[in-house]
Amino acid sequence: MPWITLIGSLRLWIRLTEIVDKEIELNVCGLEPPEPMERVLDAISLMGPGQRLRMVIDREPRPLYRILDNNGFAHETHSRSDYLYEILIWHKV
Repeated sequence: MPWITLIGSLRLWIRLTEIVDKEIELNVCGLEPPEPMERVLDAISLMGPGQRLRMVIDREPRPLYRILDNNGFAHETHSRSDYLYEILIWHKV
């Protein structure tokens, strides 16, 4: 599965391998605003057709939902038992 590793506040690395299930993972837990928003927006700008982004964050990113809705993305949010939120993002068809 492709993954995104964020190093510092400026570097975004993507491992480009054969995409099996076309899902990118992004963990922004522990980052202070606006960094999680900046990183998820950078990540979705790199998404190709059919790809999905699975973001894990330690608070519900309510402002992100309107941005996604207004820019052609669909999303699902799940509250996890470890008190984290998992948001799945994909291009609307």
